[in-house]
Order: sequence, then C-alpha cells, then structure tokens
Amino acid sequence: MKLIVIGAGILGTSHAIAAIERGHQVIHLERETAARGATVRNFGLVWVSGRAPFELDAAQRSRDLWEKIGTDVPGVGFRPCGSVTLIRTAAELAVAEEVSRRDDAVGLPADGPDHDRARQYVIDTMGQSKIVVFRALTDGDEERAQNANRAFEEAYETAIGEVGIAEITGAASTIEKLRGAGIKVALSTGFSSSTRDRLLDALGWTDLADLVIAPSDTIRGRPYPDMILTALMDLRVDDVREVAVLGDTANDIISGLRSGAAVVAGTLTGAHDETRLRAAGATHIVDSIRDFGDLLLSL
Repeated sequence: MKLIVIGAGILGTSHAIAAIERGHQVIHLERETAARGATVRNFGLVWVSGRAPFELDAAQRSRDLWEKIGTDVPGVGFRPCGSVTLIRTAAELAVAEEVSRRDDAVGLPADGPDHDRARQYVIDTMGQSKIVVFRALTDGDEERAQNANRAFEEAYETAIGEVGIAEITGAASTIEKLRGAGIKVALSTGFSSSTRDRLLDALGWTDLADLVIAPSDTIRGRPYPDMILTALMDLRVDDVREVAVLGDTANDIISGLRSGAAVVAGTLTGAHDETRLRAAGATHIVDSIRDFGDLLLSL
C-alpha cells in the first residue's frame, strides 16, 4: 500500500515508521526544515488520575514502541522519565500513597522467588547503610536505588508516627549510667540522618548521647569502620583500644573489628542470632544493652 503522511512531528513520524515496518511505501511530508509547532509545544504531557483501566495496556505498548524507536534511530535516544499524576481528591491521595509504598512501585519484586531472595539479602545485610543495600538490590541502578530508599524511609517514618516506637528495655538508663561514669557514648545507624533524627525525636533521645552518626557522602556505613572512627575523632578519644562497640548484626561486629576497638560485643536483641554474631568475630555476647553496660563498668 502507498501512503502519504503529512506532518513530521511525533505522531506523524511514529505513524510513518510503523507503516514502513509493516511493508508499506510511505511518502512523508513536512512543511518545516526544523522542529517547531505542536511537537515542541506539547513535549510535556500531564495526565489526570482516574483514567479508564483499558488505557494501561495501550500506554505500556506506546512506551515500548518509543523505547524501540530510540534504540533503532540514531541520535534519538529514549529516557524513561515517568509521568506526572494530578491528585484531585482525598480518595485519590489515599490510593496514590498506598501504591507508592508497594515494592513494585520502586522496581523491586513484590512476591515470588525474587522477592524472597531480596528479603533474605536485606536480613543478611542488616546494619549496613540502607542506600547501599538498595543499590545492590537494583543492580547498581542509582535512580531506582534512590527511589526505593526514599520510599522505604517515607514508609518507615510513617510507621513511626502511626504505630510508634519503643526503646529496648533499659537502653536509655544504661546510656545515662555510662555517661555518668565518664564514658562517652555515640549512637550510629544505617538510616539516613533525617530518619535517624525522626527516631531520636520519637524516643525523646535527642540529647541522650554525646554524639549521633549516620552514613553520609564522606562517612561510609557498616561494615566499614568510618562511623566508629569518626566518633573516636569527634569525641577526642586518645586510643582506639579504649573504644567498645555494641551491635546486633554481623555488620556491626565486622565494623567494630575493622576499627580496632578492644571490645566488640554482639547483643541478642536484634536481627542476627548468637551463631551469626560469633561467626563475625564478636569478642563478647550479651543478652541486652544493660548487660553491655555492666560489662564495661566491670573492665
């Protein structure tokens, strides 16, 4: 079939390409020598929510076709930037918030074997910086990792507000007792600084410790020793052998050993059991932070 396509904008060009791929002969006409007009003016498209369900398949098919064109046509390229959805009612907001918390909303498997493997990896890497974990789960895709980390922290902070959080029994009193005995206390976490501060505020721990640390652009999270060594320097500790570390994951233990701390104790109130903690090299195993406080005061 011989076809004439008038207009070399996005719609005209895509139709011409599709026709050629189907074996038709195409004459493609365009009045301009440079891109102007509707294609340029409509380069941004904002969809309202509440679209008909049958449109989803067509939208996905359209996306796949554009990605193919970007691959096949030199110099065109394809960048999946997503879309903007306008939320107009409280009901639509509730739906959007619920969807945004789903694993598959940030490119992670929501169920099946891949989900199980991802969940096990999260358990195995407890104690590490959360963004580092998400980078591993997304095969190094920085955009997906940042989106996943952002969704996780938003969901976590929401849970803090809705469900609440409680300290491990005796934690605050033990920290106060250690500081009262002249021992400086630093708290470290794998969460971002914003989530860390949200946790401390919810617990009423804002001024409990001498120092609080989270991973940053210049401080690597566990299993690296950066946070411990940063605390050592900030608190003006003279000798790393005067440092004692307590953690509930294998990564806490590895971090402590790498820092050169004299005491690297594992506590049984967290993610990893005694076998995992001893295998990582813990110098001591305690049932809780209260026992750790007693241990330090006895040395």
